[in-house]
Amino acid sequence: MSTASKRLPRVCPWTTEEEFGQVHRWLYAPSTDPTSQELGVKRVKAWSSRGRVPHAAEHTASFIEVGLRDRYGALTQHELRLMYCMCFIRCINDLVDQEQKSTHALSVQGLADRLGLPSWFAELRHAGTHDALPSLPVLRTAISQALSWLEDNYWNVQQNLTSECVEDLRPLLLQYKECQKKSIRSEGDGDEDGKEEVLDQLASLMIGASPYREAFANLLVEPGYLVPMGKRKRATIDEMELPRELERLWDPLLAHLGQGTWPTVWDDLSLTIVDRLEWSEDGVTGARSGRQHMERTQSVKLTLYEDILEACLRLPSPFTRSVLRRMCQGEDEGSSLVEEVKPVLEYMDRMFTGPSSSHQKREVDEDEMKREVDGMEGFLVKQASHAQGTRKRMREEVGVVSTEEGSNLWRKYGEDDNKEGKRAWKACPLGCLPNGQIPDLSLPLEMDYPPSG
Repeated sequence: MSTASKRLPRVCPWTTEEEFGQVHRWLYAPSTDPTSQELGVKRVKAWSSRGRVPHAAEHTASFIEVGLRDRYGALTQHELRLMYCMCFIRCINDLVDQEQKSTHALSVQGLADRLGLPSWFAELRHAGTHDALPSLPVLRTAISQALSWLEDNYWNVQQNLTSECVEDLRPLLLQYKECQKKSIRSEGDGDEDGKEEVLDQLASLMIGASPYREAFANLLVEPGYLVPMGKRKRATIDEMELPRELERLWDPLLAHLGQGTWPTVWDDLSLTIVDRLEWSEDGVTGARSGRQHMERTQSVKLTLYEDILEACLRLPSPFTRSVLRRMCQGEDEGSSLVEEVKPVLEYMDRMFTGPSSSHQKREVDEDEMKREVDGMEGFLVKQASHAQGTRKRMREEVGVVSTEEGSNLWRKYGEDDNKEGKRAWKACPLGCLPNGQIPDLSLPLEMDYPPSG
């Protein structure tokens, strides 16, 4: 594979801008809403299974997770200090390592100042690494300020950057769409100069590891682009076909990018589409319709079989099964790809076309249904009888007396003794036995230490 066709690492584990914003809101929910914070932590952990999670997101989730254990867990102060200190040191190390670009290593303090971190962060990192553990109040303050810094310098910046990319791309895509429609209607005699100018502008935005690439791929699978606006025109589970006019509309743009500044546009778009696949019996959503563009276009070269296979394994559905079948087309029967995908396809076939599939209703005759109902009724009667017997034994053990009216009365301690003229129960100091003695709760000496040898 040539250097130009090598695919850059895919470091975006979230599927949409909305998902990223939702996780941001979950993680930075008020401390009185631990459920939302826990959801954010779990989602970041799920991101780690999709690809590389940005260090800032990973450390944010770590800080929030330790904070939850601090407020609601049963940890000692020493355990909390160790956890807070480890998370803080890892965060500072990752942040400054990214700025370590010179030939000679710069000091952590200097790099921290360059990043705009509080000056005492480097000192606290040094103390936690080489000196005594900082106190818990100091660590809590450091984590709180670190979370604020991460929100201002990563989460908000990332959302603003994505929004700006979308705002820049959307008018260009709409302009290209209009030019291409005119070209199709006039059979090539439309505004070709205007279309070429828009193509060049879009290509210039996709140079290198541009954030516009992610925004472009996410925009293209929205309704109005690869996905028809009208729901009746979209692909269905029975007929998963992309309208020919949409294929003619977007092929020139994708081909221009693939041959120019974005050689891996097909790979990136394929992964974006697979990530957006969601199984629903109501029909095919927009992203699934866009997936047909990936399948039918002859220009598609799925070179990243491992990435596509992993994405399909994470989202088993009739649509990812179709993607896997497409990958196997054109391959030899005994090829390694076919051998790897074959058991996955067999599993999906059993899942979606077997007797337990939701598309096939299992017929049950009246006799079989009556037997099942009788069996369940007998089981419920048996359980009720068992529960009644258990309650009766418990009442007898604790001394509950059933009156004629059916209410339960507790027998007061010493009541019977009092009727016979014996000494009844009387109050005693807290911690003493009823006879007034102080119990000896100490263990024998031989039990204080584990046996040696």
